[in-house]
Amino acid sequence: MHLVGLPGEAALPFVVGNAINLYAGIGAILALSLTPKEITIISVMLCFSHSLFLETALCKK
Repeated sequence: MHLVGLPGEAALPFVVGNAINLYAGIGAILALSLTPKEITIISVMLCFSHSLFLETALCKK
C-alpha cells in the first residue's frame, strides 16, 4: 500500500470492498482516519477493481 501512497491499514477497506461490495469498503474507509488524498486513492482503486472477480467468472462462462 505504501507504493500507492497509502498506510498499511488501508488494506482492510480494499480487501473488504473487493470481497463484499463497495458499500462495505466505504464503511471501512470511514472507520479509519485517512486524509482526503488517501480516501481518493483508495476509492479510485476500489472503483477499478471491485468487480474483477465477478466479471471474470461471468466472462469465463
